[in-house]
Amino acid sequence: MKGGGITSRENTANNSFLDQTNNAKRQHNNWFGRIGATWHITKSDDLAFNMTGMTGGGDNNESIHYISTDKQKNTVYTSDRTTDGNSDMKMYNLELNYLHKFSENSNIDLTVSNNQWRNDGLSIYEQSTRYTDTDLTDKQEYQTQENNIKNKSWEVQADYTNKISDASRIEAGYKGTFKENPALWIPIPEQLLPTSNRTRHFTTAFYITRMCMPCT
Repeated sequence: MKGGGITSRENTANNSFLDQTNNAKRQHNNWFGRIGATWHITKSDDLAFNMTGMTGGGDNNESIHYISTDKQKNTVYTSDRTTDGNSDMKMYNLELNYLHKFSENSNIDLTVSNNQWRNDGLSIYEQSTRYTDTDLTDKQEYQTQENNIKNKSWEVQADYTNKISDASRIEAGYKGTFKENPALWIPIPEQLLPTSNRTRHFTTAFYITRMCMPCT
């Protein structure tokens, strides 16, 4: 995918102008797949396995050209900023499910799943500024940033249902989720300290429901 644009800004305080031209190109490709199987152990027991996965990544680059002029339209400075980056993404979800039927109207359903998503990327920034005033020093700046993001979670769920009659049903269940979201940003030059962010979440819930029509 390609894009770009032209922007012109005026500073009314000193009647100066800043013109900006940018061009961007991004190319990403992802592959997605899913597979599953069910084993009918007995007439009352089923064991199922499902797997979903995605892999991919891409490159992106962007260039921005600035021209600053004074109120007489004389060039004060020109500046160029370029960004080159790439990313590598992977995701999978594994699910194991067991279903037991006590009868045609009663069963218990157990599910355990594991999910992981990660995104590793590298971005390189370069900016140069050139002044028309020879008394001012031209500038050249570089920065590299590395991202390492890895999110993972476990989920356990159990559901029980018992249909007593067409007008009455009992349901009960449990669901627990554990999530961990570590992330690391590593900027370069080395005098800039890496930034780390790690969060953990644990959620658990129980429920029991009696449905009837009418209830007594």
